[in-house]
Amino acid sequence: MASWFTHHGGRPGAGWPSRADAGGSRGVARNRYLDLLRVLAISGVVYGHWLLINLRYSGGRFANLDTLDYVAWGRNVTWAFQVMPVFFLVGGYANALSWREHDAHGERWKWWIQRRAMRLWWPTAAYLGVNAAVIAASDAAGVAPANIALVGQLVTGSCGSCRSTW
Repeated sequence: MASWFTHHGGRPGAGWPSRADAGGSRGVARNRYLDLLRVLAISGVVYGHWLLINLRYSGGRFANLDTLDYVAWGRNVTWAFQVMPVFFLVGGYANALSWREHDAHGERWKWWIQRRAMRLWWPTAAYLGVNAAVIAASDAAGVAPANIALVGQLVTGSCGSCRSTW
């Protein structure tokens, strides 16, 4: 822990990001255009997955039908809306800008990566914890395992590469 305090001036808490640093920059204005591109790309992904949900209830069971099996032209439309490359390219570019700025201020890459990873870890841990609690409560309430599995499929999204395992 001494290296943490030494790296950040020897003051406890000096290395923690402030509200001004919450966006990952040190006094440099965020690139709002990059933020807009990321929001539009991820919104397109969420909207596209939402369009694929075709939930039915029949015979005491839920079923999720693949919309693309019933709307043949829909598969061709998905090729026009390939937004994940935009999301990753813009995110990579924004990370490169962030690292360049932090490196210019003498920050070690280990702390930069650790802080960014923790910004992802806590919301992910909370999400997984809530899902685990809902699954346990559903199981305790006697919900059919098939229905729990279907809800799990819907919560995790319509992952095309994983669809065959569901």
